[in-house]
Order: sequence, then structure tokens, then C-alpha cells
Amino acid sequence: WLYPFLVVCAHTGARKSELLRTRVEDYDFAAGTVLVREKKRSREKETFRTVDMTPLVARVMREYFSGSHPGGPFAFAVRCDEPVSVGKAQKTFRRAFRTGRWQVLRGFHVFRHSFASNLAAAGVDQRVIDDLLGHQTEAMRKRYRHLFPAQRRRAVESVYG
Repeated sequence: WLYPFLVVCAHTGARKSELLRTRVEDYDFAAGTVLVREKKRSREKETFRTVDMTPLVARVMREYFSGSHPGGPFAFAVRCDEPVSVGKAQKTFRRAFRTGRWQVLRGFHVFRHSFASNLAAAGVDQRVIDDLLGHQTEAMRKRYRHLFPAQRRRAVESVYG
């Protein structure tokens, strides 16, 4: 389950906790979307956002669901009807990345930041990034803006020479 989990994490910007809540039915291959079950937006009720599936996510998840997935409703499960727990996810992540060039990764959240940063670097409109990540505050938006001063400079120069 770890490889599919990492692919979805890196290509959707979903939080670890959001992915641990996803269900098989949340992957709509016909529409090419993933339904992300949020918690941060509202503590009282479950809220959702939809993220488009990249071709890699679609391929990996199709293979996972038809192959090594143990069955049951949860997208990421250790056994049928038993979702991967937060502790199991953390422990598996640490074990997988404890050596080699990837040992600098401290947790799944780095993939969320990378997703947002890559979108920003590609010039994607901030409103689209906010929608994909579920950002609602200016403070959250500012976390990614400072990463690309050269892009800002090029934007101004493209208009004013």
C-alpha cells in the first residue's frame, strides 16, 4: 500500500490523514478525480474537495485495486475492512526512508508542500491551488509564495521589460 499511497499523496497534495480516510469509491476513474475527505475545514462535519487524477495516479490505483489491495471499502488497508492506521503509516514511512538519499524526508507532508510548490512554480493560478489543497486563509497561501522570487521577477519583467 505504501507506493500507491505515496503516489496519490505526491500527485494530489492530500494530507496523510485525508488519504487514510479515502475509500475505494472515492477514486472515480471515469471522471478522473479523487474525492478527498477533509477534516481541517470543519471539525463538526465531514467536508470534501475533489482533485483531478494524474495519469500516474490512475494507473497506479487501478493496478493496486485489481492486484494487491486486500479488499474492503478503505483505499489503503492492511487487511480487508482494516484501514492503515496513522501509526502504521508513520512507522512504514520511517522504515522505507531511513537510508539512502531520501532519508532527509521527515514525513508525508513534504509531498503536500511539493505539490503546492510545483503548481506555483508552473504559474498555476493561486485560486486553483487553493481549491486543490483546500486552503482558505492568506497565511496558508503565503507559505508557498516566498519560494519563487525569480518567477516573480520574471513576471514583472515580462510586462515592464
